[in-house]
Amino acid sequence: MLWQKSCPRCRGDLALDRDLDGPFIGCIQCGAVLSERQEQALLRLAPRHRCEQARARLRTEVKGCAA
Repeated sequence: MLWQKSCPRCRGDLALDRDLDGPFIGCIQCGAVLSERQEQALLRLAPRHRCEQARARLRTEVKGCAA
């Protein structure tokens, strides 16, 4: 899942990724990783179908997303 030009640090592209610590949203260009609060804000702005996909991948409740 990609969010174009959404990085708060460099305005680069964000991608949903996973490592040993679990899933996260990070910037492809600068490597910045969003905090949980930033992830929640980003997912609240996403269309409903993208919100559901992200919730399933992050396996977390996303405040502001319709269930």
